[in-house]
Amino acid sequence: WRTTLRYTTIGERFSDELGFIPRVGVNETYTQIWRSLRPRWLPRSIREIGPHWVMTQFNRADGHDLDQRQQDFHLSVQMSNGANFEPGMNTNVEVIRTPFTLNSARGASIQNGRYEYNEYFFQYRTNGASRLASSFRYGIGPFYGGYRHYYALGPEFRPNEKLNATLTVQINDISLPTTSYVSTLTTARVNYNFNTKMFLNALLQYSTDS
Repeated sequence: WRTTLRYTTIGERFSDELGFIPRVGVNETYTQIWRSLRPRWLPRSIREIGPHWVMTQFNRADGHDLDQRQQDFHLSVQMSNGANFEPGMNTNVEVIRTPFTLNSARGASIQNGRYEYNEYFFQYRTNGASRLASSFRYGIGPFYGGYRHYYALGPEFRPNEKLNATLTVQINDISLPTTSYVSTLTTARVNYNFNTKMFLNALLQYSTDS
């Protein structure tokens, strides 16, 4: 069994100079329960299955009003060859108090209100220790009063102990009551280790939204 319980308070006047805190003036509760199983009836191709539940909830610090709650119901499957796959469902409840823009070029904005929606997904990743690996994720479900299809593909190339290169493409096909659009984010990363004291890390991202 693996269990985690974390409670974090972020004050209203907290100065997030580095930009890693998504919101202030909230109390965050994080809970995880994970069970790792290796029953004898599993085929030899499967090493372990791991059903788990994760909940992240944000409440306003000035009261008990809910800001956001996400629950993850996943089943992780580890293969004997180092690969893994995971189907699951993510349930979301979000209370929007200030309208925000998803895509300014398309005029896609989210208005005030309470939104409840579920995402259903499947992801697969080959053995990350091999020279050539890849990952894939597909998700569908309602999205802020509309609907979203999500695709992600990420090949990885590791020819030796010094060089590691990855390319990830994420596509969001979003349909909202007011507009529909496709958003693509491409990320390329290269790591090269000259020795134990010096390395090069290069990251390049391109988003069709901006």
